[in-house]
Parts: sequence; structure tokens; C-alpha cells
Amino acid sequence: RIGAGERPDIAVGRWPARTAAEAAALLEKVKRIENAPAGEWKRRIHLVLGSAGFGEAMDSMLKTGGMKLAGDLVPEAWSFRAQSSLQLGLPFTWPHDDYNRKLTECVNEGCLLFAYSGHGFETGLQSLRWKDGRYPILDRDLAAKLNSAEGAPFAFLFACLTGSFDEPEGDCLAEALVRNPRGPAAAVASSAISHPYADMIFAKELMQVMFAKRAPTIGQAVAAAKRRAVQPAEGDTLRMFLDGMAVGAVGGARMQDRFRHDGALAYNLLGDPATRVPWPGKLDVKAGESVKAGEGVAVSGEAAAADGAPVVVTLECPRLTPREPLEEIVRKDPDGDALRRNWARMNEPVLARAEGVVRGGAFRVVLTVPEGVSRGEYVVKVWLSDGVTDALGSRRVKVSAP
Repeated sequence: RIGAGERPDIAVGRWPARTAAEAAALLEKVKRIENAPAGEWKRRIHLVLGSAGFGEAMDSMLKTGGMKLAGDLVPEAWSFRAQSSLQLGLPFTWPHDDYNRKLTECVNEGCLLFAYSGHGFETGLQSLRWKDGRYPILDRDLAAKLNSAEGAPFAFLFACLTGSFDEPEGDCLAEALVRNPRGPAAAVASSAISHPYADMIFAKELMQVMFAKRAPTIGQAVAAAKRRAVQPAEGDTLRMFLDGMAVGAVGGARMQDRFRHDGALAYNLLGDPATRVPWPGKLDVKAGESVKAGEGVAVSGEAAAADGAPVVVTLECPRLTPREPLEEIVRKDPDGDALRRNWARMNEPVLARAEGVVRGGAFRVVLTVPEGVSRGEYVVKVWLSDGVTDALGSRRVKVSAP
């Protein structure tokens, strides 16, 4: 039922199945993600940022908004990786002639969520210019070949038309992703042309419902995001920031209302709305507030896991902070090896690692900070798993000179 203001009252999804066999295959995939064993795939998120195709002003807005969402809405305990394009000028650009191989590698490794923001069309995402050629990002042919090693991710496509389920000439991109037995468990995508501002707002609300609210099912997450896109939560400072940033670019508050409304109607869930999100548990991590480089910091907490469950503790750079100084990239003649090194500096943030085990419902691990670590604020992350349940947590620490 649709209530006042055309906000959804119930969670609705579409299964892209044309035969009983296809429906059975989709059901098996839902069972696989809901019953998947514990594993680090549940803590991984892979984000791909492209340009919107609406001009430089919109690309700038999406870049600023995307970085704000990535930094503010996904808790630091999660393992976060990003790919971008030369057009946006972000430091986690991957060489475009090797872009799809890297994207496929990250998704196939296993992750809870794969998200894309940028230009899209019915059967694929944007094409990237690289020197003398053009290289398309993820089309439906590649979508049909994905082979997730663990679990099955949710795919969020914040782009135009990728969820056009009424296409007369075969599957749209979202359908191709979901119909792949080893692809995403479900996809959220737009069935129409959606304005970049509406995409950004819906992305913000969906990511917030997912990670701040931990929606129990994917259908509940999408329905809540649609409601919040049309009617924001009172006192939501991030939403006020995004709305304020975009008001001039989209033609005023009245046009913002229209775009948000149209966007909320255009986005659909391809998949079973009752699919449970396999959230890892939360850990209340305790650690000293500061530590000197070259010394150890005790990291502890309580854990509802079996005795002997392994615990992994890492010291990492804060998200979107390079582990080393970045190399300058000349956009007209980019050095692919330099891009790869910069990508690693942004997406491989681990500076130190230590392991321990759970004993008597608790853990305590001493993590040694390398002597060469610069002064500043870092993140201690904890991941544990006993093969049945898993949990994660984090804590900020300050590193001072020895």
C-alpha cells in the first residue's frame, strides 16, 4: 500500500525470474547469503565512483557528497575500498584499461556490499576514457560472469536506468546481476532517468538505514530509505549539508522536492525484500587513548564467541587518508603504475597487525605500533570469528613520537 505523499508502507521487491527453475535458483541464492558461514566478506564494502554525465558542477557535487557519505555513514570498523575515474580526480583511481578486472576481483573476493555512483544506462555503467581508447565499466555480460567466493553481496546502483526491468530487449543490468547464481543476492537500482541530486540523497538515506540503523532485511532498508528521501529525519545535519550544497545546482528548493520524490519512486529492489542482512555482531573495543610509536597498546573487549575463536587486531590509517604521500598524476597522460601505487596507499591502510584468541568470553591483544608511524590519529580495528558468529569494532588512538 502507498500512503500519504506516496511513501511506501511495505517492503516490495521484484524477482527477475521467468521460469520455475530461475525462481528456484534465486531462492537458493537467498538461502546462501542468509546461511553463509562467518567470514571476513561480511566486513568488506567496495565502492565505485564515476561521473554523472550532467556536467562538471554535478560531478563536483557528487564527488563532495560521495566522500562525505563514505566518511560519515560507514562505521570505521568496516573494511572499505574504493575505485574512481580520472575525470573526478580522486586518489583511488584505477587504470581504466584494467578497471573491470579490478572491480571483478574485489567483488569476487567476497563482500557484503558493492555500490556504484555515477552515470548508467539500461545495460551497463559509464565508459571511461583512457589514452586512445574507451573502456566500459560493468555491463550485463560481465555481470553474468561474476563469481562471488563467499556469501553474495548486495548491489546498490545509484545511477540512471540500470534497474529498467521493463526493457524489451533482455535483462537490464540489475536483473543480470541478480539472475547470476553467483552474483549479488539483490540489487537496488533506478528504473528511470534519475537526477544526480536525487541519487545522492537516496544513497545517503539507504546507506544510513543500512549501517547506522542496521536494517534487518534489505526490503525494510529500501522502504525506509524511500520514506526518508521524501521526508528527512528531523535534525539530520548531514542531510541538511547535502541539501544546502545542492540547492543552487538543481534550481531551488521546489525542484529539490520534485527530484527527491521522483527518485524515491524510480528506485526499486530487484530481489526478495525479506532477505535478511547477515550483519556481523558489534564489539565494544577498549584501548588506550594514546600510544608512542614503537610501543604496544592493549586492545580488549568482551565477545560472545567460543573459546579459542581467533581475534585479529589492526592499526590503520583513517578512511580516505593515504598511508603514504601520494604521487602526482598527469590526467592527460596518466602513469598506470603510479595510479596503482596511489590506489594501494588509499585502500590498503593497515600499518600493524596482531592476533589473539577469545578466552572466557573476552579477548586482550597487545598491538605494537611500528616505530616509523607518524604522529597523528589512527584507527584500531578488531575482527573475530568462531566460524559460526563474527563481530567487529574499532577505536581511535593517538600516536605520539617515541
